[in-house]
Formats: sequence, structure tokens, C-alpha cells
Amino acid sequence: MRSAALFARLWDSGKPIQKRIVYETLTEQEALEHENYLINTIYGLENLTNRNSGVTYFRKQRELKEQLELNPDNEASKPTLRELRMEAGLTIPQLAALCGVKYFTIGHMEDGRGVSYITAQRVLDVLGKKLQRKITAEQIGKLNVKD
Repeated sequence: MRSAALFARLWDSGKPIQKRIVYETLTEQEALEHENYLINTIYGLENLTNRNSGVTYFRKQRELKEQLELNPDNEASKPTLRELRMEAGLTIPQLAALCGVKYFTIGHMEDGRGVSYITAQRVLDVLGKKLQRKITAEQIGKLNVKD
């Protein structure tokens, strides 16, 4: 049964519907990744109220990877700050805390908004230590560093 139909039946029955926020994020990408984690490690596909198994998300990820492999020299082939953060296993708030910046600063950096050189260097140093390799601003796609 589709989730909308299930909720409509519950609503029509007069039974109380309880909503709960289980995770908050600044980006849709991070929300999708967390949802994928919850489905695959905690709830299981068999317990979903809808029939979408997340194939769309994985198909999009595969298509993006294929595009990058076809154009290795363009800006899009460089890893983004978001990708490096996720590779390091950090959430936006966790990275922000390690860098001593506000969480929205990390969100702004991931969205390509300008940040100071000092802030960018602090974030890249933390990620470099976490990933055990040197990371420079030139290696990151969509990173906007102001002088």
C-alpha cells in the first residue's frame, strides 16, 4: 500500500497520528544518505510503507560517477567538500565542531558560497587529518575561497 493511502486511512479512522523528527540536516543529499542508512541498517526495506526501494537515489549516484569518469579533467571531476566530509564519516555539525566554526559555515562551503582563506584552510586541515592525506583548495570542486 502506498504511504499516502495508508496515512489517509489512518487519518479517516480517527486514530491519532504521531509525527517525530528523527534527523535534521541542511542539505537534501545528507537527508537522503541518512534515510538510506536508516532503511538499510535499522528498519529494513520490508518495513517501508511505500514500494520505492531507493533505486532512484543509487541510479543517480551511479550516473554521476559515470559522468565523472568520462570527463576526468573538468571541475566536476574534483571531489566536493561534501563528498570528502562524507568519506571522513562526519556530519556537518561534527565537522564544524572539529574546526571550531558554526555548522552553517560548513553548509555554506558545501553550497559553494565564499568563505575566508583561513576558514577554508582550517576545514581542509581537519579533513586531511581525518582522511590521512593532504587536501588543498585546488583539489576541491565548487569551493569558493575569498582572499
